[in-house]
Formats: sequence, structure tokens, C-alpha cells
Amino acid sequence: MHKEYLEEIHRGKQKSVHWLMGEHNRLFADWFEKKVNDEIRENGEHVFETIRWLAGKPSFYVLTYQGYSVNGVRYFTKPPKKYHFVGNEAWKRFVAQRTDDKWLSLRTLQSQRVRKRKYHHRLSRKGYIGLQEEEIKKGNLERGEKPDRAIFWKKARMPKDKNQEIDEDQAKIFSKIDELLEKKDNGEFKPSGTDDVLTTALQTPEHSGRVQGVGGYVTPIVFFNLPKQKKCRITKAELLARDQQLVEELERTRREMAELKALFNASNIYSPMSEKSSYLPVQEEAQVKPPSAKELIVNDDCVAFDDPPPTDKKGPRSCELAVESIENKVAFGTVFDEDEMNVSVHGVPLKAGHVRVSVDGHIQPDAFVPVPVPGEIEIIRQAVGSHLAWPRHLIIFPNLTKKKKDVGQLKPKSEVQRRKGFNKVKLNKNVPSEYKFLYNHVTTTMKESGESVPIPCDPFVFGNEKIIYILPENLKALLEFDMIGQAAISAYIAIRRMMMWSCIAFFDPGATFTLNNEFQHYVASKLKEGNQNRIYFLPHNQDQHWILVIIWDGDILFLNPLPQQTRFDKMEKALTEALKSYNAQTGRGNIPPNIQYLSGSPKQPGGVERGYVVMQYMKEIILDKEISFATKWATKTRKTYKVHELDEVRLEVIKFIQDKM
Repeated sequence: MHKEYLEEIHRGKQKSVHWLMGEHNRLFADWFEKKVNDEIRENGEHVFETIRWLAGKPSFYVLTYQGYSVNGVRYFTKPPKKYHFVGNEAWKRFVAQRTDDKWLSLRTLQSQRVRKRKYHHRLSRKGYIGLQEEEIKKGNLERGEKPDRAIFWKKARMPKDKNQEIDEDQAKIFSKIDELLEKKDNGEFKPSGTDDVLTTALQTPEHSGRVQGVGGYVTPIVFFNLPKQKKCRITKAELLARDQQLVEELERTRREMAELKALFNASNIYSPMSEKSSYLPVQEEAQVKPPSAKELIVNDDCVAFDDPPPTDKKGPRSCELAVESIENKVAFGTVFDEDEMNVSVHGVPLKAGHVRVSVDGHIQPDAFVPVPVPGEIEIIRQAVGSHLAWPRHLIIFPNLTKKKKDVGQLKPKSEVQRRKGFNKVKLNKNVPSEYKFLYNHVTTTMKESGESVPIPCDPFVFGNEKIIYILPENLKALLEFDMIGQAAISAYIAIRRMMMWSCIAFFDPGATFTLNNEFQHYVASKLKEGNQNRIYFLPHNQDQHWILVIIWDGDILFLNPLPQQTRFDKMEKALTEALKSYNAQTGRGNIPPNIQYLSGSPKQPGGVERGYVVMQYMKEIILDKEISFATKWATKTRKTYKVHELDEVRLEVIKFIQDKM
């Protein structure tokens, strides 16, 4: 029938029988399919199933056996094309492992665990890293930008189908996250440690494993820059011995406080009493009168205690710290009254009636702090060396000033006496003549009043706002060309930072004093703030000896003012761990830094100039536009700084401090 159809449409054309047979074989299947479909549309009930099957046309390909299905999961006997690099033997082992009863039971168990999740994760194998790359490709995120982890946590749990309804509990969490993110942008919410937007929204603390919303292999210590807690084993005998030692220390402290209390009661002979007191009989009240000053001062062995004069001076003041009641003293430290420092502590805004304090030492090391930092600082022992918020009514200031001996000395000095003392000051030979008046002022007025010189620093100096307090002894040491501390070097850094280029950065000398975990986290976080090619200056004082450490392009360079070769193993170890942590956090691998001692750096001329030499190092490197110090000081030389060279940086700091007074 199809052959006759071809002969009819090609009638009159010279077509051979061979050609017609070829066309018949080529077009018959399509023609037959069309005929059957037309018949089905017109009278489908009379078309047999065999005819319908034949109309499906034959396949020109041979179907091969590629795999099998187990519990609805397809398994291939050979690697698919996208896994062509996997050999057949490896593929067979993989299939055997995935079809093993143990693996299938484990898969079922994990599936059941996933079903019990309250907030389902919908990223599958893409993970948070894949989600981040996806957002970058879409243009929603800049490469290198680190959004709040709550944003990724929310995106990971959004349904793929936009029309799918979100679970009610999940919708509440999404709404809470949006609200907290808005408050964070407005400054109403400040994350602190692990208590950030996501933890607050979920109302569950961050566990010690992987961090939510970040991905695998990222622990809270790395992500939140938490101090590592060293684990140590202790035997029962050692524990009992430690408890006994603590009991003895507590008893000794109680005895000392009792002795002080007795001394205080003995020294304050007279205490005025109310007329309504029932302590004495009425007839004896008339005989009781306050003793005169002459009666109080019996001989030269007497000691009188007066209330300190009121002061409006703001700045750090020594104090004692109590909890629960004013009598329960647990620590001693320093309180900061500056308004700019009483905004927040550890990222948490200060509550009304609280101030910032620095805990310098403990009286009761295991007592609880009134405002803890969850997971970090909860008892006094952990708070030593840190800043905390403390209720103002539980801070005790020294309320007694000790004055010696007779009535004449109890009287304040007159203006004439002050002037005589001011003019009689013996000038140190190292004090420049132009600073004679300043030296007299420091050694008399400033020393008696305890006055300090505050130097505010902008955030671009050390990375955050800071006030450097120059005490009288700091300024006196500078004027006398004596050993200086971190306050003088910090002041010099403040000078240099205001007049130099942006590829130089400084570590705060006050934050690098102890080589502990906090030091390592501080160094790693500081390195992340700027360009890797920056030159970072780190002045460090170890055992009253100043050195300069430079971190540059992944290398650690030591500049030592002493003539003899000295190694600083503790500093090397702390900086190595800090740089390894920084490299791991920034994706540079766990590569240890290269450590080099620049033995050719100029040395100090005497025995007390180390701090001035460190300042001269920084000055010389900053002013060198070719940055040649690494090669210039690589080999050992006999070069020593002259006194007049160190005098230049010394006078520069003195003038800077005088301008701030």
C-alpha cells in the first residue's frame, strides 16, 4: 500500500525500482505511524494493541544493562560519564559498599535523624560554601565580604519552591532574625562573643562543635576568636592539696583584715554619737565631749587619718571590688570614669549604674563576678587582666589618706611653701635646659596630686579608640633619660601614625605584654584588618628589655638593641601560632612563618636606652622610602646609635606630651 502510494506521487518521473524500494524502507515507519494515529482518532476502539505497538516505530539503538535499583535508589554497574576518571574496579568497590546492609542501615538511621530536625537544612551537598559562591555569582555578595551568619542560616532553610508554605515555627525564627539584623544595623543590638544574632534568635547557646550557618571544620574558638582553654589532668591528692592551700590563704587574709580593722579602730579614738543614742546613761552624756586636736596628737608615734580632698579629676583610679554587699570584697583593680570608655564592655552596652573596671588581682579567686561574660569570664580568677562591667555601688575607693606625726604636718602647705619646694628641685643632668620648668612641675605638683596627662588616640592608631595616660613617673623617666615603659612608646607611635603612609600599622604595646592565648588572638585579628603586605610594628617588653618585632609579608623579623645575640623562644612560639591561625582563617594554609633575627640592627650605647632605640628603629624604617632595612641590617655590624640620635626621639615625645598638658 505504501509502495503504491510512492509510485502514485512520483508518476511521470524517471525513478528506478531500486530507488523506490529505498524510499519505501526509509519512509514506511513514519507513514505507518501517521496512518495508525489517524485511525485511532477516527475509530480508536477498533485498533488492536499490536497495531498500536507496531506504530511506535523500531529503535535503531540497542538497550544495554547499566545498573539496578535498590529501595528506589539507582546503582550503576559502570561509572557514569561524569565519573569517567573512576576505574571499573574502584566503582565496583564503591557500589558494593553502598549496597552493604550496614551502610543501608546507617543511611536509614541518618534519614530518621534528619526527619526529626526542627529547622530543615535544604542545601544538600552544596553546603554553605556553595551557597556563598552562588550568592557571589548572582551579584548579591561581593567576594571577600562576610555577612552575618544568620543570613546564610536563613537562606539554607528557605524552600526551593517559592510557592511552598514555610513552617510556622520556622517563620517566627526568620522574623526574629530580620528584626535583630535591623537592630544591629541601627546600633540597638551589639553582638558579644557567641551571643550574636543567630544565637539570640534561636535562644540556644552555641555548642562546642561546628558553628551554625558557617559550615564544617569551623569551631567557635576560631570563628568567635575565643581564648583556648587548656585541659590539664589533676589527681585527687593534688586537688585536696590545692583546697587546703586555698583554705589557708583565706584564713590568712581574714587575720590580716582583722588586724587592719583593729588598727583602724584604735587610731580613730573619737567617734561622735547621736543625742538619741542609748549606749550611755543620760546623766553621763554631759561629761562626754570630743577631744581637741592637741589631745589627739600625743607623741611622734601617732598617725592621723583624714578624708581625702574631693576631686573632680577623671581617669583611672585604684579601687576594691565587692559582690552582693560592700563588705564582701573579692578583688582589687582600676575604675575608669571617662564617658567615652563607659559605653560598652565586650560589645554589650553598659547598664545604668555600672562602670568599666579592670580587674588587677583577686582576694576571693572563686567568687562569681556580678556581670559575667557567658562562656568566658564567670569567676574572679578568670577576670584578672580583663575589663568588666561592675555595679557602681559595689566599688570601694580608698577613703583614708595616711599623714604622719604632728599638727604642723596635718596642715596643708601654703602657696609660699609650694613655691619654695618648686624652686628647690635639683635638676637632673640629663634634663634639657628648656624643660627645667616642666621637670620641676612633674617632680612637685604632678607627683603630689597624682595628676596624669591623658592623650586620646583615634581608631587609626591602634585599631580602636584609646586614651594613653602619661603618669608623673613616665614623664620624669623621659626627662631624665631613664628606662621608659609602654606609655612613652605608645605616645611616640601616636606621633608617627599621624604623619606616615598607610602601609605601616602598629600593635598596641599595652596589649602585647603577656604571651598568652589572648595575645595570639589579638595578633591574628589585627593582621586581618589590613593588607597582608603591610609592615606591622610590634614593640614588646620582656623582662624589662624592649625589642621590636616586625611582621611583614608573612615573615617575622626581630630587632634587638643588645649587642649580644639573644633568642626569644616564647615570643617566637606565640607569634608562630598567631600567624598560623591567621593563615588558616584567611585560606592561606597552615604554613609556618619564616623567623629572622636582624643582627645588623644598630645597638644601644649604654644600659637604659633600649626603649629609645626601639623608637629610633621605627623612625628610621618609616622614613626610608626604599624600605631597605631587611637587607641593610641582615648581616652583623658594629654600628651603635649615638646619644644625640636617641635624644631626637626622646625630645620629640616630651614636646608632644607637653603640648597635651
